[in-house]
Amino acid sequence: MEFDRIMELIFAISESELTEFEYRGNDVELCMRKESKERKRQRDIPDPDKPSLETEKKEACVKEGCLVKSPMVGIFYEIEGIMPGTRVEKGQLLGNIEAMKMMNEIKAEQAGRLEEIFVKDGQTVEYAQPMFLIK
Repeated sequence: MEFDRIMELIFAISESELTEFEYRGNDVELCMRKESKERKRQRDIPDPDKPSLETEKKEACVKEGCLVKSPMVGIFYEIEGIMPGTRVEKGQLLGNIEAMKMMNEIKAEQAGRLEEIFVKDGQTVEYAQPMFLIK
């Protein structure tokens, strides 16, 4: 089977309601599966028992302070003037994370005094890694 014909089949299946397709020929065996639209819709409906990202962020901000965690894997870059002891406002830019050649802003989730910075400029950060403590 020619490559162009295989690509046509892939496109046709992806545009159809079919969720599974198998083909066996003399020199080729092709099997394709995709998630049904209904199953995808069910997966996209939020689970009321599972806390949302916003709820998790609010829970991270407790009486002892607000722990700002990395929302993604990437390289952290500091902002000039942001250092321990600095007074920050809610929504103030604390730093940036470069991921996939894009800069993503990290902002304060509450107003307060920046107690501690756990990451250094140019450091690779992991998802959910603590970055700042605001009290």
